[in-house]
Amino acid sequence: MSMQLYKISYDYYEGEHEEILLAKDVETEQFDKDIIEAKDYAQSRIGLKYKKSEYMKPYNVEYLPEFYQTIADYLQEQKGYIEIHTNDDIHYEVDDSGTQEKEISVEKVEIHTVRKEGKPGGKFVPVNL
Repeated sequence: MSMQLYKISYDYYEGEHEEILLAKDVETEQFDKDIIEAKDYAQSRIGLKYKKSEYMKPYNVEYLPEFYQTIADYLQEQKGYIEIHTNDDIHYEVDDSGTQEKEISVEKVEIHTVRKEGKPGGKFVPVNL
């Protein structure tokens, strides 16, 4: 099985940005059909109360963030896409150590960022440890 990864995102007022990675074993043409179907579904929900789950408050589908959420939910709940999360702070490097014996090593690399506040009006300076 080969999963395809699709990113859906939106940009809203004051820099609000949201994105989701969804995966499923489908070709791009099928995803195109599925997302159009999800968009049509979201459009049909405009003005209706929408309740995602027991721990989330109901909201009206009237604005871009709700359209986005409705599309993402539809693809997951009706079309079987799964949400993928990535951890950009950790990756693994495979190496053969350049030796004649070709000993294979796997190294876990973690990136830590420490932020320090500068002068008022200044920038935060990321420091890699």
